Amino acid sequence: MLLVTTAIAMTCLADIAHAATANDEQADSILKDLRRHFNSANKDSLYQTAARYRTYQLDKGDIYRYYQGWQYEIIYEINSNNFYHAMRKTIMMSEDMKMRKENDMLYNATYLFGIIYSLQGNVDMAKTCFYRALEEGKDQPPAKLVNIYKELANVEMDDEPEKAMKNIDHAIRIISQAKLKYEYSDAIAFKIIVAFMLKDMELVRNLYKDYMQMQKDYGNEFSTTYYTYATICERAAEGKYGEALKWVDKLAGIDRYKFETIIHELFGNTEKAFMAQKKYIHTKDSINSTIMVQELNDATNDVEMNAMRHKANKDRVKKKVMTAVIFGAAVIILILIFVILNRRANMMKLKKKNSELEILRYKSEEAERFKNNIIQNMSHEIRTPLNIISGFTQLICQPGFTPSDEEKAEIANHITASSDNLVRIINNLLYVAAKESESYASQKDDIALNGLLRSLIGTYQKTLTDDVSFAFVTDIPDDFHFMSSTKGIETIFDNLLNNARKFTNNGNITLRCSFDERKEYVVISVTDTGTGIPDDQQEQIFNVFYKVDNSKEGLGTGLSLSRHIARQLGGELKLDSSYRSGARFILLLPVRSD
Repeated sequence: MLLVTTAIAMTCLADIAHAATANDEQADSILKDLRRHFNSANKDSLYQTAARYRTYQLDKGDIYRYYQGWQYEIIYEINSNNFYHAMRKTIMMSEDMKMRKENDMLYNATYLFGIIYSLQGNVDMAKTCFYRALEEGKDQPPAKLVNIYKELANVEMDDEPEKAMKNIDHAIRIISQAKLKYEYSDAIAFKIIVAFMLKDMELVRNLYKDYMQMQKDYGNEFSTTYYTYATICERAAEGKYGEALKWVDKLAGIDRYKFETIIHELFGNTEKAFMAQKKYIHTKDSINSTIMVQELNDATNDVEMNAMRHKANKDRVKKKVMTAVIFGAAVIILILIFVILNRRANMMKLKKKNSELEILRYKSEEAERFKNNIIQNMSHEIRTPLNIISGFTQLICQPGFTPSDEEKAEIANHITASSDNLVRIINNLLYVAAKESESYASQKDDIALNGLLRSLIGTYQKTLTDDVSFAFVTDIPDDFHFMSSTKGIETIFDNLLNNARKFTNNGNITLRCSFDERKEYVVISVTDTGTGIPDDQQEQIFNVFYKVDNSKEGLGTGLSLSRHIARQLGGELKLDSSYRSGARFILLLPVRSD
């Protein structure tokens, strides 16, 4: 798949421009401003002008041009690699079309979904959207569907070049009937690339001759968008690998390494093909990581904004919580992919040069299996709060449902608790994905240790069953204070106490505080009479995503996160391997007075 985002976006925009308002000076003036802002970095001005254009066209009753305003914003976000916002705006436009029953325009929204997915690297979803767009637009003039066929060929040519060839041929037939020279030469150049992927070198050579003749005949109407790509394919088809590689040097980024890999493979140079493949994967991972981090930040900001609005306006809690759930789930999947792709780079160690490509493929498969295992382990943790929120939301929406004040409070508490749980999952995964994103090394809180621990266990004891007793024992005076991080200590003990609760069905749990012999550290232990931890897993439990018992709730991130925070605070978290009646975790924190 060729990464030509700007060309794709401007192709869409060109279709919009053909529908410019005729004999309407006010509309022309707004549209002129809109195009000017589209080519600038002033996003706010673009949004304001697009909203003004939509309002004007809606008042006139011109629905087609009303949706032009939406598409300018969406394409602007795509060109800026803000796929999260582009996807959200496309969803809003699609819902608006459905609300207004403008079903004959839905294919445009579905097509934009396909572009967004293809640029994110989600080829399967891109194909699904493009084929759905063709079905939705089957009653449209063929010229309006030509870009969809071209995009299908683009996403299919790597894995399904035969299908890609059929789709580009379909696009060429439509363009040929319309007698559009620029678009025709552009499509022929693209067909050369697809033929190259099919390894039909004779077709590549014949098409390239036609393409060069068009350059002479068409003049300014000749498209050079894929000129470099077509020339690379022709040189390789002629066996002129050295010349082909010189043309490849004119490409940038991921396309360059992709074509280097193919040409070296054709030449039989396995070692160079492997090195080019490594650069291709590294560049692709880097692009995906940048996109995911941007989308992660955008989604996290949305979750925090929804939480604030939830407190300010309880009447709109249903809509905001559901939005947070949807965006939160998307963030979790993106983080998982981000973590796995970064780990995969460290897993690739080669033993022999002749087996390098096979080893790379094997490591990729291992990473994919690891990703699937993590997603399966997280399934229950995500579904439970989602089901709670969904159930209560449906209950609230039932006609005639008039709950009492107590019932309202209970429903709100359930929804808030589930939302907080999802936010906690997201925060843990954010911290795992980028441990330096929040530092507890700056310890500026004056902490009364006994008071802080009592406030934590007050809520915690309510979650224990009648078969489990809890005790808090401290040898530290109540007036003892030291400098540390309140949030860091709360996070550690939230994880430790919850672990003790999960693995203790009956017996007791004890939280104990004391000083070490030199009174340089406070020593805090959490002891339970639960199932304990096998000897061979006592260090593995501090690895991220590791779980002793997969049937228990949790993501397997708590102990890893807690140990990291403890070390940032200048202390340590360890398991007491000498204790055999359950599990005992010991936290050491330095005593600092300023």
